[in-house]
Parts: sequence; C-alpha cells; structure tokens
Amino acid sequence: MDKDLKVLMNKYGRKAVAALQNVVSSDRTNASGDTLRSIQYKISGGSIIVEFDPTINILDEGLNPQNVSERGAEGIVRWMKAKGLRPRFAKGTVTERDYKASAFLIARAIKAKGTIKRFGYRGSNILSVFDDNSTFMNDLSKDIDLYLDSRIEKMFNEMKNK
Repeated sequence: MDKDLKVLMNKYGRKAVAALQNVVSSDRTNASGDTLRSIQYKISGGSIIVEFDPTINILDEGLNPQNVSERGAEGIVRWMKAKGLRPRFAKGTVTERDYKASAFLIARAIKAKGTIKRFGYRGSNILSVFDDNSTFMNDLSKDIDLYLDSRIEKMFNEMKNK
C-alpha cells in the first residue's frame, strides 16, 4: 500500500470514529462512556474496519422484544447506576435487591414495547452516519476520486517519460 493511500485511510478511520462518537454523544444514548471508548478503527489490507461494543448495534436497531430476557438484568443494573437512576420504590438506603427488582421491571417493559421511548421504541439509527448518501461517505468518495486521479496521472507521466 502506498504512503498516500495509508494517510487517506488513517484520516478516514479517525473521522469514522469521531463521527460515530459524536452521534452517540449527541443523541444522549451514552451512559457510562464504555460505548464511546469502545469505538476504534484499524486498517486491514485495503479496508478500514470500525470496531465497537455490541451495544452500538442495540442502540442503532433497538432490541427485538422477543429476544429480551427478564432474568438478564445485570446490564440494566449497570446502566441504572451509570445514569444515576435510583429505584423508585426504594425507601432509605438502596440495596442491590432494589436495583435488581427495578431492572427486572425495566426488562419486562422492554420485552413488551421495545427500547428507547423517544425513538418510538426502536433504535436511534446511529449507524446511518455510514450510509451511502451520508456526509462521511460523500467526503470519502470525493477524496478517493482525488487520490485515484493523482495516481493515474502519476502513472501516465511515468509511462510518458520512459
């Protein structure tokens, strides 16, 4: 891989991470910061691979209510604590049992309706930042076209000078 292409790929790897982090932050779906910190990129061959916590997929698409277990409340308890949410029915000192009971009820509501109310109990569609007509993809396409034009011109000049 030539140096200019590597520079271009690193530029868009960083831009992809920043764009996704910006969307997660701006739509207020970030609780503990773990999801934001999980967003990274790597270059493999001729590809830019954006890696992130599976939570991004849940935020993007929402949860299919049939796949939600009312017993799997550990993640909900972590989320409640990260958001500073206190169980409503807890009086005085909040115990771990209070958190688990609230998490069970939240899981049951998710199973019945779906995830985030302000997104119509669907996902927030945060991965649309990488859709074909997004600003990110349009900018990437333009820069790739410029790179290819310069490579073709360089190859043509090399052939012409021989």
